[in-house]
Amino acid sequence: MDPEHIIQQQVEAYNERDLKGFVKLFAADIKVYNYSEAEPSIDGIEAFRSSYEAVFRDSPALAAQVINRMVIGNKVIDHEHITGRAGVEFLEIVVIYEIKDDLIQKVSYIRTNS
Repeated sequence: MDPEHIIQQQVEAYNERDLKGFVKLFAADIKVYNYSEAEPSIDGIEAFRSSYEAVFRDSPALAAQVINRMVIGNKVIDHEHITGRAGVEFLEIVVIYEIKDDLIQKVSYIRTNS
């Protein structure tokens, strides 16, 4: 599967708040970073699942809109607008996804409020 297709599936599962479909696209050793921080904010699939289980449960109107997408080798870079997330009216982010063996291995977020 090509990286862009994997990320598109991930965005669709996110928008459907389909935790099972969402999590299956990520590697067991997934690491999620806030841009420029050395330590991951999420480390491992169980922490990832737990974090997004809460987001999906608490955000019934959750929606990500991809404004722009670039693909460079195994990296997909999305500019996204997120609405409906609990506690945040609107979030503009750039997300850098790294794919290996058809799974998302690493995610780095650049947020407007960081």
